[in-house]
Amino acid sequence: MLDELKMTVEGCGLLDQWSTIEAAARPAIALEPIALDMNNNARAQSRLGGLPDVPAGFVWPVDEHGPLKFVAQINLQNLPRFDGCLLPDQGLLSFFYNEQVWGFDPKDRDGFKVYYFDGDAAALSPAAAPVSKGKSGIFGMFTKKEELQLYKMCPLSGRVLLTLPVDGLGPGYGDALYDNYCSLTENIGGHHRMFGYAEPVQNEMEYECELVTNGLYCGDASGYNDPRAAALKATSHHWRLLLQIDSDTDHSDMMWGDVGRLYFWIKEQDLKERRFDNCWMIMQCG
Repeated sequence: MLDELKMTVEGCGLLDQWSTIEAAARPAIALEPIALDMNNNARAQSRLGGLPDVPAGFVWPVDEHGPLKFVAQINLQNLPRFDGCLLPDQGLLSFFYNEQVWGFDPKDRDGFKVYYFDGDAAALSPAAAPVSKGKSGIFGMFTKKEELQLYKMCPLSGRVLLTLPVDGLGPGYGDALYDNYCSLTENIGGHHRMFGYAEPVQNEMEYECELVTNGLYCGDASGYNDPRAAALKATSHHWRLLLQIDSDTDHSDMMWGDVGRLYFWIKEQDLKERRFDNCWMIMQCG
């Protein structure tokens, strides 16, 4: 991994900064789109979109807007690993989102769900598509109920790579090196990823996760100015990026706001104890 990163660093004209970059690098699992094989009906394949594979009795998540949309599922048994990776060795993670919430409000919790199905993922079966509730029209009329529109399915393959923070060169490195560093983080790839550093479109999110999951609203400055905020900032380092999903119209039809990204976060202790229902999601876009 280091050799691959060093070649990318050299190609971006930053070899003089190698020691700083190497020290900051953090491993991740890149989830890379692969060609859809219509003859391959393997259950519980890691993928974006389509219908999720679920256990018997699964109840599709809904909120006040109707059924949440299925975003992705990750077969943990087929993932590559890096030293210190805390994921279970088997099972399947499944991610849902309602396309309505941004994650800066404690009330957003019902707008996303993460499920962990333990055991042999091959024993799961495709869910039936839910029916969305009718939408109100003019004069209070309602349209008929329709099946929820699904995201286009795209299989994913995992590989381990090294990721970098947005401020990996430290302060005072100038505009020219900054542009080169932005090219470096783009060329590293893995814009769908698990763990490593997030690629924020706006601001870093660990502090926001800590505030909002403790009941503080972060859609304006009120949460950050709350008397509890300083103490919560000191504990925000426990959050880990579980899954980042980029806007992807080349392989699926996912567009998060204005070419944004979804970020599912989890506390390290919850990850160790497999409490994936405690995840928090933030959507950012330009």
